[in-house]
Amino acid sequence: MRTSIIRKFVRNYISQTHYGRPDFLGECGIDHPYPFRRRVPVHPKMNFAISYSDDIRAEFLAYFRERNHTLVAPSSVYPRHIEGSYFINAGMNQFKPLFLRGTDEDQNPEGEFANLTKAANSQPCIRIGGRHDDLNDVGYDTSHHTMFEMLGNWSFGSYGREVACRQMWHFLTEVLRIPKSALYVTFFNGSRDLKLPPDEEAREIWFDIGVSERKLLAIAGDSNFWQADEASGGLCGPCTEIHVDYSALNGKRDMTCARCLVNDKNPRVVELWNCVFITHRMTKGPNGETVLQELPAISVDTGLGLERIASVMQGTMTTYDTDVFYRLIDNIHSEALRIIGSTVPSYTSDFVFEEELEEEFAKPRKTGPDPPPRKQTLFEEIIFGPPPLFPKVKPERIVDYTALRRDIAYRIVADHSRALATAMRDGLLPGRQGVSLKLRHLIHRATRAAILTGLDSATRPELLKRIVGQIPLAAPFKAELEGSMARPSKPVHSDDQISEIIQQEVDSFLPRFDKIENTFLNCMKDVGYEGVLSAEQLNGLQSGHYGEPLSWDMICAQARWYGLKPPIDPSLPPPPVEKTFSLASLRDFFFRTPVTQDNQKYEVKRVKEQDQHTYGQSNSRK
Repeated sequence: MRTSIIRKFVRNYISQTHYGRPDFLGECGIDHPYPFRRRVPVHPKMNFAISYSDDIRAEFLAYFRERNHTLVAPSSVYPRHIEGSYFINAGMNQFKPLFLRGTDEDQNPEGEFANLTKAANSQPCIRIGGRHDDLNDVGYDTSHHTMFEMLGNWSFGSYGREVACRQMWHFLTEVLRIPKSALYVTFFNGSRDLKLPPDEEAREIWFDIGVSERKLLAIAGDSNFWQADEASGGLCGPCTEIHVDYSALNGKRDMTCARCLVNDKNPRVVELWNCVFITHRMTKGPNGETVLQELPAISVDTGLGLERIASVMQGTMTTYDTDVFYRLIDNIHSEALRIIGSTVPSYTSDFVFEEELEEEFAKPRKTGPDPPPRKQTLFEEIIFGPPPLFPKVKPERIVDYTALRRDIAYRIVADHSRALATAMRDGLLPGRQGVSLKLRHLIHRATRAAILTGLDSATRPELLKRIVGQIPLAAPFKAELEGSMARPSKPVHSDDQISEIIQQEVDSFLPRFDKIENTFLNCMKDVGYEGVLSAEQLNGLQSGHYGEPLSWDMICAQARWYGLKPPIDPSLPPPPVEKTFSLASLRDFFFRTPVTQDNQKYEVKRVKEQDQHTYGQSNSRK
């Protein structure tokens, strides 16, 4: 009995603590950071017959079809029936009525979904705007995309935590045969604000499955608690996630683990599969307080990124080197050669990561008077000269900024062209407001990056229209059931129509290109070494103080391009400061500890000279 208690204590300690443990308890002892590699060694027993994206999608759907999940057609990325959402950013959107069964928001689903209890599909998702906005990371990191495919499976009261966890683990380790030593698992560690306890059930399930103590982490806060917006019913619940360590795909056992890299935005460890246990609805009370309403039955919502799992199975640390992207990037290079008519360097997969940066930013070198607003001068300054402002990297990291920006442009054009093709085939067109404006921003961002890096002509850019027509259809599979939000069976707009519309947008953007770039360059003369745009500078860029008035989206794109820290919209309230667990524990400790009564040492008692002499004598006799 005593031994089991001690073992449970040690297990809990290991799973809830990140740092400061001895090595035999699974310390994050990374002495030398694992360098980024385009290709990583993988275990020879991995199932390479299921390594390409089409094969992975087919195997995933077949796996859950065998477990009595209905294959449901993906919904359109253009959410005509969901107010408050820019795009469909997750596979669960069309199943909202099923999650709300038995609540006061019960919409009594009828028709196709009336008897649905388990489902699976591959959902094209676009994340631009809203709470899930990855746009400013696209092209700069290894795994975020504007448009991606989410492989998902759902249970609407049919099964709960244990079945969901075992299915995920079995698919990854037995079907795909990914080494277990390369996987890390996180679970919800509770929330003081929401008054929710740690998800002890999920932790015990993972231990029972066989996940070792050093591979299981308890995470508190938003990272492992998912919640939908009000338009999606306020659905919420604790999460458990599976992360992969690319450096461990070779299957070799190494006492140096990567626990501290989980959720650390490090390219070595990336989230693969997220599983949400939808247990509550989050609403607002009469005084604006948060109210959690427990649902009648637990539902399960999981999502596995197709591009990310493809990178694992193909042994590459970036999704841009998978079969999803490398053909597209090769096409971009070929089209750039045809447009420019001269030598255009190919893609080299160059990145700069956060751990390679210094805290302060480097200022541009003064090379003479300010350049006149001409395309050729601007092109020469940005491409062939030093960047106007760039992040300062550590001495051991040598960066070719010309090649780096060109690779970023390759990735931006490839990613944005996929999002444009998918959205416009579903019926959306670029415009002046709402989701239509988001498409226009994508066109401007991709065109700008291509021109600045010499991938497209500065006088007649047409790279984007050529590439979009070469994008294959997203998530092709045969569904068994279609809902009211299902994607159209045939593209609403043909590829020729899409290319023509995109070219019209590019032509209307081109006359402003010079002004936009020179406006931002003028503003950067006032940026300090901290590399942050102040509220005054942001207001000046939007109002036209530095030249051409810029949209907020273009400011964000230019700031990231030149290495500035992400701007914060001054119209938004400042983000809340999250109190750390250690600080809360310290505060509780002080409140529980009784105050020391030390008043006596400040009390003064006057004594006579005779008493002093006697005291001295008594001491001397001792």
